[in-house]
Amino acid sequence: MPSYFPVDGEVSGLNVRGARSEIGNCSLRSIAFHNNHIGYPFSLNERSVIRDVSIHKCAHWACSAYGTLFEDVSVADIRGGGRAMSFLWGCVFSRVTLRGWISGVLVRWQVDSNDLEFSKRFLAKNLAIYRSIEWALDITQAQFSFVECLYGVPSHLVRINPDRHFVLTRSSAERMLQRSDVWKICADGLLETNMESVVVVVGGRGAKLKEGLASALKLREEGLFV
Repeated sequence: MPSYFPVDGEVSGLNVRGARSEIGNCSLRSIAFHNNHIGYPFSLNERSVIRDVSIHKCAHWACSAYGTLFEDVSVADIRGGGRAMSFLWGCVFSRVTLRGWISGVLVRWQVDSNDLEFSKRFLAKNLAIYRSIEWALDITQAQFSFVECLYGVPSHLVRINPDRHFVLTRSSAERMLQRSDVWKICADGLLETNMESVVVVVGGRGAKLKEGLASALKLREEGLFV
């Protein structure tokens, strides 16, 4: 799958403030979107919604979404990030499919990295919503650009390819705290959420991907990854 593809045109400066805003019923193809933001939710019960959106062969950088519900969204081949990653903070996913090359997007469970107490209450609300969701993410055909932990998303609601996607449980994370590698970072992040497990994806291309997969498969053999 190609990691570079040309784009023409751009969408920038979109700034959705407050909550209860809805964006949807659109398709974006072969464009760049950057510096677009969906604002911070003011309460546990209010959030913006992105629904019925398709993104294909696009570039992105410096975008963010806070506490947003993504529903019936399809993303195929996106590149970007670099020194200006795009972040999904405390978001909920329902029937979101990722395919092809997925680069430069970071999933974080905190809705506010400066307010841990509110973030934990918001996570609890998200998990309550997930109880009525059939499946959250389908990444079976996705290749990520780097190691990614899908914090805040219940692992049993993520459709994965077990050849390059893994599940880290809380008990295994507790056994990995003495490590000094990327897997220790994954373990720390899971334990911070108080969730029972998290999906871990191995990313990169070529030698980087081969090395990451070999390390993850070894952990699976040791019973630390599912």
